[in-house]
Amino acid sequence: MSEALVTCPSCGMEVPEGSFCKSCGKPLIVTDEDILDSKDLGAPADLGPPMEDGPIEAVQFGMTVEGMDQREFVTLMARAELEVIRKELDSLVEQIQATRQALKLRHADKAILTSRAEDLRNTFDKTKRRREELSDFRGDLRLERAVKTLDELEEKHFKLEEMEGTLDKSVYKEQKKKIADAIKSLRKSFKSSIKDAENWLKSMNKTSRTLQRDGSRLEAQHRIGDVSAGKYETARAGVERSLKILEIGRSILDEVLVDAKKRK
Repeated sequence: MSEALVTCPSCGMEVPEGSFCKSCGKPLIVTDEDILDSKDLGAPADLGPPMEDGPIEAVQFGMTVEGMDQREFVTLMARAELEVIRKELDSLVEQIQATRQALKLRHADKAILTSRAEDLRNTFDKTKRRREELSDFRGDLRLERAVKTLDELEEKHFKLEEMEGTLDKSVYKEQKKKIADAIKSLRKSFKSSIKDAENWLKSMNKTSRTLQRDGSRLEAQHRIGDVSAGKYETARAGVERSLKILEIGRSILDEVLVDAKKRK
């Protein structure tokens, strides 16, 4: 008599009945506890529109960029950190899944694995709360808004020109001048905004060098015994994370600057 076959919920292969898949090794019976709901674990919640007038002073990133407008700084760093958080949440989901699978093994050290699963879940919840906090400050940088406004004005100018001959001449001239004046004024403001962004990039480079020195100093203190291994690992991870956020923010600002320079 042939063995009864079932379809593995993980790999999709038909395998003999049992606790684990003979093909991929994962559980054949998936309970509600095993399923990590994407709404709970990974997918960003629908947090509504960004709060551009939120209390920016309360948001800290563990670094500063000298001379950068505070609202622009928070907007940029929030976007950068949200990218880092997305990857962190994906990694935490994988670790939680792996720990739960390990708990099902016959010779698993359940005390250690349960403690690890709890720590991972706490870290996950903390990271999710940070994501929700930063999502309140999503939005465009001033230079990005200027580029979008310019695109809208140029589109209006193009549409108006298509209507030439179908409108009263005085109305046509009036509207054309209005749009042209707005475009001219906006292009002038580009110069100061671009200059600001260039200065911010230079300051971000300085901040990066400061963080790198902090990391080097921490390494030295650890090696000579002034900083314990546990404190060293925690502090080093914090410095590396800050550098990662700063680099993403610098990349975002650089792309915005390149785009704006094409339009000035």
